[in-house]
Amino acid sequence: ITPSTVIYAPGSLKFGRRIYHDHLRRGHGHITVYDAIERSSNIFFYKMGIALGIDKIHSYASLFGLGQLTHIKLSNEVPGLMPSRAWKLKAFGEEWQPGENLSNAIGQGFVLTTALQMAIAYNAIGLEGKVVKPFLVKKIINYSGQVLQEFSPHIVRDISQTPENPEDTFIEKKYFKVVKEAMRRVANGEHGTARWWKIPGGHIQIA
Repeated sequence: ITPSTVIYAPGSLKFGRRIYHDHLRRGHGHITVYDAIERSSNIFFYKMGIALGIDKIHSYASLFGLGQLTHIKLSNEVPGLMPSRAWKLKAFGEEWQPGENLSNAIGQGFVLTTALQMAIAYNAIGLEGKVVKPFLVKKIINYSGQVLQEFSPHIVRDISQTPENPEDTFIEKKYFKVVKEAMRRVANGEHGTARWWKIPGGHIQIA
């Protein structure tokens, strides 16, 4: 898929014996990934889930830290879950079913994430590939105003595809820009599903 790839997204999709619905029952018609993100098209991403399969989804999601501890200094942090074929076989003794690709592709099914993991993932999109370790305290100051210790963001890894990072699972920087623009349209586009959050005047745009 490329930013210009057009995919038909009707109001429902029959896969196997089940019919999967979009939140917009009349569907979105022929759309690109920009439209799919702006309009939150389930059908578009169901089709992506079928095309990619769960193991490739798992590989990319893991780059952003989903299904992993962030190692923030908080007790009782949980890793969440980003499923794979191997995980299901180990957890349930069952093979992965093709229909499960659809629900998990839109973050349902077995997928479990924390709010902090999602913040880190979106931050990585904003920074075009830099995954940053979160921290709670900016600085420690004593009663007289002297800075005893200061903390700053630490880049855990860079998942952008560069000559130094040529792996197939890494992501070209141009695609981060595509997602950023599509997310901007969610709040600012004509069909954005969060357009009610648009700030009047257009001087400041949120995504």
